[in-house]
Amino acid sequence: MAMPPLRDGDVWRAVRLLYIGSGLLFLATVGLGIGNALMASISRGQILAHFHSGSIGWVTLSVIATTIWLYTGTRTVGPSYRNAVWLLAGFGIVAATGYVAAFALAFNGGPFWMLPLFGVPMGLVIVGTLVFALMQRRHQPVMTTPHLLLLGALLVASLGATMGVLIGLSHADIVHAFPTRDGVDMVGAHAGPMDMYLALAFGAIVEILVVTQPVRWTRPGAAQMVLGVVSGFLTTLGLFTGFAMQLAPPALLLFLVAFGFYFARVGWRAVATNPLAGGRAVPIFWGGLFFPAYILFFVAMVALFFVPGNAVPHALGVAFVHVTFVGMATNLLLAMRSTFPQWSSATGPGANLKLLGGAAWAINLGILLFFAGEFLAERKEGAFAMAAGVLIAMFAVERGIWKARPAMA
Repeated sequence: MAMPPLRDGDVWRAVRLLYIGSGLLFLATVGLGIGNALMASISRGQILAHFHSGSIGWVTLSVIATTIWLYTGTRTVGPSYRNAVWLLAGFGIVAATGYVAAFALAFNGGPFWMLPLFGVPMGLVIVGTLVFALMQRRHQPVMTTPHLLLLGALLVASLGATMGVLIGLSHADIVHAFPTRDGVDMVGAHAGPMDMYLALAFGAIVEILVVTQPVRWTRPGAAQMVLGVVSGFLTTLGLFTGFAMQLAPPALLLFLVAFGFYFARVGWRAVATNPLAGGRAVPIFWGGLFFPAYILFFVAMVALFFVPGNAVPHALGVAFVHVTFVGMATNLLLAMRSTFPQWSSATGPGANLKLLGGAAWAINLGILLFFAGEFLAERKEGAFAMAAGVLIAMFAVERGIWKARPAMA
């Protein structure tokens, strides 16, 4: 389904600000990643800043922007609506930037109170976007499956963000909300639902990219959303209470069934996209291909390592993170951003799309080279090819978004 053109200029500018801000934070992710590849050893603070600048700055801010765009559409809105959107955009960018810096400092000998200082506002932005979507649900001319999936994604993300805030408060010795019994995994209670929220959010994005006309939500689409939400909550409940061994199997089963609904409904269309067509088709194909790899990777990692408490082999952990956040998320976000209204009007759509297609090939061939180097020789040269492709692709989409003009004069 094509995204509706945003007719309200103020909302359009807020969405563009979120896209540009998330892109700038992603440049920090890339820079930290290059530093990680060059350095013989890296600190925990650097790893966490690298990870969260991607997961919060790049992915979550982009999901928030896409949610606002989809739920606003062509409607005429009032001043209070515009103010709420700008509040989410402004606080989101400031909180995400501060949160990334807080991870870098807190886990490099700095003060841990910085984690809740920025973590609480970031959590409130995610919850606020959920409330925004809930309030706007009844105003949609057509309530589609992507509307439902983004709503479910924000619900699961709100749960994961709450767990993340509690971890920050615990590190700062302000509140210790996690039980002390055996089997409780406070990091897992945060990371589990945040990984599962991605399946719902990117399921929505794939559907937006590959379905040509918006249609009313269907029961299989609603089932995909409900199963994804329930699996996320079961995962958190099990890891929070120490009953992960009992609750993880049904949670993972529901997660796989939700993916089955996704793939049977729309996922196969992304994989069937011809990447040789160039342009937006390249990241759609690769993102659609890495989506099932992420699902299988996540289920295997939880079942074999996270729940039993086994150490994750370094190369396997690196592969999982990059399959998720580069292979799936970055490809699909690049494709999504390239659909921003009149995104390349100043330079002509062909130039930016052609550049995006070529860069996407570099990204994905770089990913494969990076994995081969990690597994076969513990070498990281593939990271530079991957990073070069990302930077060229980001130049194409960010230039298009920067030069774009609202649909309404």
